[in-house]
This record gives sequence, C-alpha cells and structure tokens, in this order.
Amino acid sequence: MNDRGRSRGGWRPPEKKGGNLRGEMRHIRLAPEFPRIRLDPRRILLAIALLLTPLAAIGIFKLHKAYAEYAAIVDERLDQQILRRRAGVYAAPRRVSVGQQISQDELRERLLRAGYRQGQRDDPADQFSSGVFVIEGKTVWLRTNEFARAANAPETVNIKFDRRAGVQIVKIEDAATGEDLESVALPPESLTAESGTTTLPRGVGIQARFEDFPPSLVNALIAIEDRNFFSHRGVDVKAVFRALWENWRHGEIREGGSTITQQLIKTNFLTPERTYQRKFAEALMAMAIERRLSKEEIFTIYANRVYLGQSGMTAVYGFNQAARAYFGKELDELSLAESALLAGLTQAPNRYSPYLRPDAAVARRNTVLDAMVEMRSISPEEAEAAKSERLTVIPSGKYDETAAQYFLDYLQRELASRNINEKEEPNLEIRTTLDLDLQRAANLAVKNYLAKLDRVFSRRAKRTGGGKPEAALIAIDPHTGEILAMVGGRDYASSQLNRVTDARRQPGSVFKPIVYAAALANGISPDTVFYDAPQEIIFGNQVYSPQDYGGGFSNQLVTLREGIVKSLNVVAVDAALLVGLSKVADIAEKMGLPRPEPYPSMALGAVEATPFEIARAYSTFANGGVSVTPFGIKSITRDDVNENFTAAKNSVLHPSAAYVVTETLAEAVDRGTGMRVRAMGYSGPAAGKTGSSHDAWFAGYTPKLLAVVWVGFDDYHNLGMVGGDAAAPIWADFVKRALALRPDLRAEKFEQQ
Repeated sequence: MNDRGRSRGGWRPPEKKGGNLRGEMRHIRLAPEFPRIRLDPRRILLAIALLLTPLAAIGIFKLHKAYAEYAAIVDERLDQQILRRRAGVYAAPRRVSVGQQISQDELRERLLRAGYRQGQRDDPADQFSSGVFVIEGKTVWLRTNEFARAANAPETVNIKFDRRAGVQIVKIEDAATGEDLESVALPPESLTAESGTTTLPRGVGIQARFEDFPPSLVNALIAIEDRNFFSHRGVDVKAVFRALWENWRHGEIREGGSTITQQLIKTNFLTPERTYQRKFAEALMAMAIERRLSKEEIFTIYANRVYLGQSGMTAVYGFNQAARAYFGKELDELSLAESALLAGLTQAPNRYSPYLRPDAAVARRNTVLDAMVEMRSISPEEAEAAKSERLTVIPSGKYDETAAQYFLDYLQRELASRNINEKEEPNLEIRTTLDLDLQRAANLAVKNYLAKLDRVFSRRAKRTGGGKPEAALIAIDPHTGEILAMVGGRDYASSQLNRVTDARRQPGSVFKPIVYAAALANGISPDTVFYDAPQEIIFGNQVYSPQDYGGGFSNQLVTLREGIVKSLNVVAVDAALLVGLSKVADIAEKMGLPRPEPYPSMALGAVEATPFEIARAYSTFANGGVSVTPFGIKSITRDDVNENFTAAKNSVLHPSAAYVVTETLAEAVDRGTGMRVRAMGYSGPAAGKTGSSHDAWFAGYTPKLLAVVWVGFDDYHNLGMVGGDAAAPIWADFVKRALALRPDLRAEKFEQQ
C-alpha cells in the first residue's frame, strides 16, 4: 500500500518539528457543509398534538365506557337496596307479646338492638319520626317502623308493664284507638354484618342515622381516614399520587390512597385483592356513587357497616355497636377520647384491639387526636386532656348472651352443601330460623347447670384425672322443623366441635319410644303384657341378658305402656323381638335415624345418633306421625331473587299412633323417669324420655316446642349419672325460660291430630 492510499484511509504522517502546518493542511479534504434546518416549535407541538389526539380520544372513550359500565353496576346495586339492606345472616324476627316476662330495661335493649332509637316525648321531632320509643313510668310508647307496620302494627303503640305480675308485659294497645294487640313485630337482628366471611362472625344489626353520630366521632374518622371527604368527589387525587409514590418506592402495593367512599365500594362491591385493576374499578365506582348519594348517606352507610374488631365471640360492625360493645354506651354518650379510639380501629381492628393490645390502642387513639388538632377540629388543650384519659373498656363479650356460634358454623356447612360461596357472593341476604330469645334461654340453661355439674366433677377429677363434662342442646319447632336454638358445647372458644350435629353417641333409653312406635305400627296393643324378670335371649351364637338400670327387676307382669313409662329394659327388648328387629330398624330409619343393626341391644339404644337426629326422630311423635328434618336457613336473597326453604317431611306413623306415644311419654314425665322435669317447677304439658348410657339424655316436647339435651364427656368417659339427673334439669330450665319469653309457644294440652 502506497502513501497515497494511506492518506486516503485517513492516516497522516507524524508532524515534523518546524514543519509548515499550514502547508500540510492544504492536502486535507473537508466534508461539505449542508444547509441548516430551522425547527419551528409551534410545528413540533402541532405534530405531537396530531399524534396524541387520536390516542387521547381512544383513552377518553375507553375511560367513559368503563365508567358507564361500573356506574351501571352501582345503579343496579342501589336499586336492589343492597347498601341499605345490609347483606348478611339474620335471625328470625322477634315479637314483643302480651304475657312476655321481660323488664323495661330488657325491652329497651331489644328495641335498640332492632334499630329503634330512644327519644323524648316532648321533642316534636321524636313524636313524628318512625322507629322511636319513649319510656314513661310503666309504659313504653312506640312509634313503629316500616317492618312493624308491614306486619299490621298500628303507627303508635303503648306497651304497659306490671312489676307485680313478675316483671311482664300486661297490655299492648293501639295508642290512637286503645284497641288491644297481642304483639308487635320487631325487625330481624343481624347475626353477621356480611356473609362474605369464612367464619360468619356474630354481630348485632344496629343502624344509626347521620345525626346520631356525635361531631367528635365524625371529625375523628374524617381526620384519620379521609380529610377531604366532604370536598372530593369519591377519589382524593393527592392521596392517590402519594400512594403511587410510596408503592413505587417500596416496589409493592403498600398504600391505597382510598377515601371513605372507596372503602365502602371495596367492601360491598368488589373482591379484596390488592391489584391496580381493582383499584381502578374502585375509583370509578366511587365517583359514580358520589353522584347518586349524598355525603351524609355515604358516611352513614360506611359507619354502620365498617368492621371494628371482636368482643369475645362477637364481631363488632359499625360504631353504634362498637360504642356499646367496648364502652357500654350509646353514641351520644361517647367522650372525645373514646370517639378517637373507635375511629382509630378502622385501619386495623385487631392490631389496635383495646382487649388484645391496649398500649397500641392508646397510641393509635393519640395519633387520631393529633390528626384532629392538625385539622383544627379540636384544640391542642382538648387533645392533651383526652390523651390523659385512662382507657376503660367493659369485659370482652359481656353484653351478649345470645351468641350462636355453633349455629353459625352449622349454617356455613349448609351453605357449602348448596354450593354457595359467600366470598363470591358478598351481597347475599340469608334469613335464618334462629330465635334469639330461645338461644339466650338455651345458653343460660346449659351454662348454669354445667356450673353445678362442675362442682360435682371437680372432686371426681382430683381422684380420676378427668376433665369437665360437655353439654349440647337443640330446640326446634316440631311442626315446621325450624331450628330455634342450638348449643353445641360449653365454650366455643375452647372447642369448636358441634356436639349437636357431629357427636354420635348411644342414646340409651331415648330409643325405647321408637320400639314402642314400631309395635303400635304393627298392630301390637299398648296393653300387651310382658314379664319384667331376668331372662336370657339367644340371638345367633350369643346369649344376651338385658338388665334394668341398677340391676333390679319387678318380677311382675307389666303392660308395654308401663314398660315405657318406667323404662324397663326387658320389656323393650321383648317388644322389639315380638315386632321383629328389622321392622324396628325400618321405623327408626324412616324417622330420621341411621339404620341400626338388628341386634336385641338395639332396643336399648345401643346405636349411635346425634342430638340433631334424635330431634328429627322425636318430631314424628310431636307432629302427628310426620317426621320433619330440622333446618336453619329460611330464605336466601341474591340481588332481587328470593329463594325460600321448608323442612323435608316423611310420613311415618298414623296420627293416632303418634298421639298414643305422646300420651305415654307425658306419663313418663308425670310419674316415670322424667319426673325431674316436674321437680324443677315446670307444670305445663310435656312428653319426654330420659336416656342413660355412658352419657345422659333427655328428649322431650311441649305442644309447640321440642328440645333434645345431651350431657357427657368427649372422651367417652362414663358420666355416671342418669338422664333424669344430668339432662332433664337443663331441658326443664330451658323450656321454662323459653315459654316465659315466647307466650305464643304456650299451650294448655296436646291436641290429637
């Protein structure tokens, strides 16, 4: 390669000292100069605008379309009254009735729980507002709400008490006309605030109006949750950008920037996952609902539904319930410090629980007070005074004696069997059969008698190392199958085993009336005579020798009826063999029990059954020969579709045969093994049978109420007590309480159907 080629390739020889630089440069070719293009900023902006305008139009169109779709969902839900209706699980409606044994304080409590508001007679607003009551001496004046009027109640009612009559209601009258009334219906109370939870927590549906919330509580909630609530239109843009910045900094979603309106949308319209897509839907729906409801309406709905923690087994929803659960106060009685504490719970109720973490609860309360000072809703001096206030809460769960957690667990399974997932359908309204009056009666009856048994077994435990006995109770309407009360054990917190539905135990002599029914169904007279004496029965390759409890025999001829009244084992076995063991098994199966194996011991209850199944079987006797399957769900409402449920029924006995069994079991209560019922002070009509195996049973009924009680040890340890001593007292206590609270369940006698 020559030097010229190298020059063309861009190589230059090194400069020589003293060389002519200007001369060297003459041989270098310079690139030609192109004319400069002058850029007009206006043209650039125009080009960008022309490029972005279609994209912006597409974006605006899609945003408008998405808003319209989400707004349509909001409209549909509002039309269906979903926010106002409160989705969730509800007890059966209560009634205030003439003859009901209830004090004025208890009636006040009941009215408050049902959403009524206590007012003043001289306040014109209270005289014309629905859902208001006034207490004046021995009279409660009531301006009924829409629910009561839908049940044919007059607009105003006087409820009169007479303390001399055992603290009971003696008269209910139309306040305008003086016409006597039998009862006034109260709206059903909520067992849960919403069914979209796996545990279906217990709660009380207490609705408050916006004016019921004290300014201190409104300001506290606004200060800590949404300072611009009354000025934004559903979305707080500044809060959103702040949340986006924090989430970007941490590389994950930590803050949502949600307003109170968005929180209401999130818990009632959307699933709880934390994604940007859900946040987008939440924002659009929040803007839509702000155009349809006032700020006061949105605040009120949110404040009535927000989850605020646990008080014992009770899930607390809404500030009205929280004021009573934590402080035993009404909303207007809350102090500034108490309002701040409740407002602080909304962010993380369990983290700031005044029961579990009192120090954290106080620190959060003080944070709320500082936020209120920043918002200038209180002065620094007021904040300091409130911070110095000592945290005082009432004992956890003290005020609730109607807890029905075992029943709610039973409902959870029933919903699952119907392929209903509450998480996927958060706006279900589920009406149940549970009667809160009877549930309270059942809870108290079980609790009080187990306390007595504990004193007996505490001495035995020292010798044997045994634990405490358990108990279960189920009460149903024997004609409809509606479950009215359910107690699955002594303490749900320590054991979630529902002994009503899941504990299969031998019912002992409770099975004997089924043998009796089989005999009647197969033409055997109640006056058929049997010999009550020791005997050996050869069955297959085995010899069976039935023994009466305690080992004694009368060694006399007795009728079949007398054998059932006195619970004689030999008579029951002989009757079963006379009928045919397979025929007895057939009757038992038709009545709702698991089909027993055809052995002679079957006649003495050597089969396994739950209290639930025994209740179904005994409904055959109480319901004129027709067995009804107990059920707890009365209706389910999805959107605007309502589905009602009734009991499955099976005709088993002729009505006359069922009535003969009832008469015989009534004799067992009057002069047989069930006499403890009379000794406990219950004098009304009753038919029932004790059972004694390793456990103690009592299954009995009145003309309108059937209840089964079981007492025993979970580990099958022998209780060592007969049904008349361990189970019948619980039954009698429950029935006395139930009939005092529900006069409509009383009856003079059993009627032949």
